[in-house]
Amino acid sequence: MKREEIFLSTKLPSSEYKEAKKAIDDTLIRLGVSYIDLLFLHQPSGDYMGAYQAMEEAKKEGKVRSLELSNFEGKDLDKVLSSVSVPPAVSQVEAHPYYLETALREKIADKNIHLIAWYPLGHGDKSLLNKKIFLDPVNKYPKSPAQVILRWHTEMGTIIIPASRKEEHIKSNADIFDFALNERDEGDYIVR
Repeated sequence: MKREEIFLSTKLPSSEYKEAKKAIDDTLIRLGVSYIDLLFLHQPSGDYMGAYQAMEEAKKEGKVRSLELSNFEGKDLDKVLSSVSVPPAVSQVEAHPYYLETALREKIADKNIHLIAWYPLGHGDKSLLNKKIFLDPVNKYPKSPAQVILRWHTEMGTIIIPASRKEEHIKSNADIFDFALNERDEGDYIVR
């Protein structure tokens, strides 16, 4: 495959914030690439502002295409958004039907920052997957509760990262674009 056909993302761990510029260069060497498509700032700890500035420099130098915050909310998110010259393209946080992140969604929406949900299935919680509200659409659509939840995320504009080690689950998680939830379905999910 050509490099342009691959979307490559990686994280700058907090253990490397002090030497962020070197860590970014080392990552490029280790991966054998000239640029990273999306670089995550892993969490708000240590000198995260200095690390973000190093990421901004790497973007200006063409080493990174887009910047992302991971696990930033509240005052830490506000500090970054009010201080940087290159805003993040995305914000990655835990988000699922038990944890909607409504306030964060509202805060970043007008800044053209997209939400990425990790644990979009609520840690694979069996009680979540077996809730009547997610089982009902299964009777309407030939899909699993997990697929219904993932589709709900995408229809809300959330980028999802469902994890699995099983090939059949990975394929199933990707098979969510041949149906749409109607307004009642969506309303049910949002309300509950």
